[in-house]
Amino acid sequence: MLNPEEIIVTLQGYIKKLSNVISSDSTAFFGKKNINKQRIDDILCCIEGSFPEEYRKYVKQHGGRGRVRSFNQMQQLNLAIKNKCFWNSNVYSVNVDEALKILKTLQSSVSSDIRFIFSSESGMF
Repeated sequence: MLNPEEIIVTLQGYIKKLSNVISSDSTAFFGKKNINKQRIDDILCCIEGSFPEEYRKYVKQHGGRGRVRSFNQMQQLNLAIKNKCFWNSNVYSVNVDEALKILKTLQSSVSSDIRFIFSSESGMF
């Protein structure tokens, strides 16, 4: 089992990488930015895969109504990022401002959520 601090560092690294990709590796078209779908999916997969099993169990038991804010933020992030582009199926049409705002709040909430899950307050241990 990984240390909660290691999990937090890993997750924050992937979140920062996604933020960098969204802000720099994109081209503007009709007010939104188009970003390579495969690159976004790879990083999102890494983020989702980095959440520990205890986190997944907590979310499964409590859903979006528990003390874990990052679950809802991940759902909002997917809505801001995974918009189909009508002219090219290999890119997402990303609402950059909204996605970057969500990523910023996600980065701070991930650390408190992981610490909460691994504390005795969560009821997971």
